Amino acid sequence: REVPSVRCMKEEDIPRMVEMCADAFMDDDLMRYAYGPIDSIFHTLVSDLYKAYFQHTSAYENQIMTEDGNAVAMWLPYPHDWPFSLWDSFSEHHDKMIEKYGDEIMKQRFHELEEWFDMQREEMNKRSHYLVLLATRSSFRGRGYARAVLAPMLERADAEGIDCYLECNNPINVPFYEKLGFKVIKEMKVPIIQHPKYPNESYPSVKFIVKKEEESGS
Repeated sequence: REVPSVRCMKEEDIPRMVEMCADAFMDDDLMRYAYGPIDSIFHTLVSDLYKAYFQHTSAYENQIMTEDGNAVAMWLPYPHDWPFSLWDSFSEHHDKMIEKYGDEIMKQRFHELEEWFDMQREEMNKRSHYLVLLATRSSFRGRGYARAVLAPMLERADAEGIDCYLECNNPINVPFYEKLGFKVIKEMKVPIIQHPKYPNESYPSVKFIVKKEEESGS
């Protein structure tokens, strides 16, 4: 099977990458917990979120996409800090978007999740390249796209002797990461804020996954 060609993202790629991510995460239980079951509201808010990821989180050279735009991996390479100042500005904007399209519970969940992930990231992400985002368009899964966009940074990590770290809330994806040398370190339920409109919704768990360089055989 032909390996998809990859390259670094450019600013002009953002609109189609946002659209692709909205498709890729349409059935993601963590994103659904944050933004609810109504597709039109979900699509608007998750698109706003991923636009901010691409614009504010990492340099374009660390955002690897397939040439056809059907998969992307975004990394924060070591040493790094989360861009809190940019995200403070985004959070204010996103609050207004949630108030317009969602409700107060969604806003509470967004901020609770933001603080929780910051705390977990500080504990787990000591000396490692951090995989912020991996997305493949739903109709292109199983074709080697995810492996292709991950390969450049994993090869760099091997050469540098640096660990890699990510969070995963979809258990179906864990075997894929394990084949690449990652191991689940711990699993936790997200902080729960119940929504009276959706009493039967599920509450996702997140697995914290690390590829230790000393265990990778390099």
